[in-house]
Amino acid sequence: MRQMALALDRLFTRIGAERDVMVVYTDLPHSDFASLFATLETSPDRYRCGGGHVFASAIGRSFYERLFSASSLILGWSSFALHWMSAMPVPLSAHIWPIFATPGEAVALAAVAASDWRRFLAHRARELVPGGQLVLIVGAVDEVGATGLGAAAGHCHDAHKPPEIAKRPLGSFMNAPLRRSSRAPTWEVDGRAISLL
Repeated sequence: MRQMALALDRLFTRIGAERDVMVVYTDLPHSDFASLFATLETSPDRYRCGGGHVFASAIGRSFYERLFSASSLILGWSSFALHWMSAMPVPLSAHIWPIFATPGEAVALAAVAASDWRRFLAHRARELVPGGQLVLIVGAVDEVGATGLGAAAGHCHDAHKPPEIAKRPLGSFMNAPLRRSSRAPTWEVDGRAISLL
């Protein structure tokens, strides 16, 4: 919420404090939107504090689907959410972290992740206004497959060894591969170039 408050402060500096702004959250339909809206009204970091020109709403739909009408989104922001896939194609047999998947599991996971990534970018490209921006904060692996989270991955795996948890497929705990980092890939969607910097 603090990042959104900072972004709004910067925006209001540019467009004037009297301009209305809509902030729209998205999550799956079963998510607890009530606690989100309570936090927006009560948190010390809330961006609605002291101003009547910021309005908040929520959409109960996956971000792998269309969320907004065409050319209506000025700024898109996703922090640490794109590691969740739209579907879990196979349960992971040996670890909760997809980077430790077996070769067969990795192929199935990579296919879903690639499809999700293309769908996500295609939908946002249609929704963004010309000149709109998309901020994505997402983990990645380097050229040798390291995440920098090796110790944390081991602890997470060890924490899920009790008998009542061991009976569940490990893939149900974290269900997406981290995407490999690369050098400013560019996609073309509906004639518009989308670049990651």
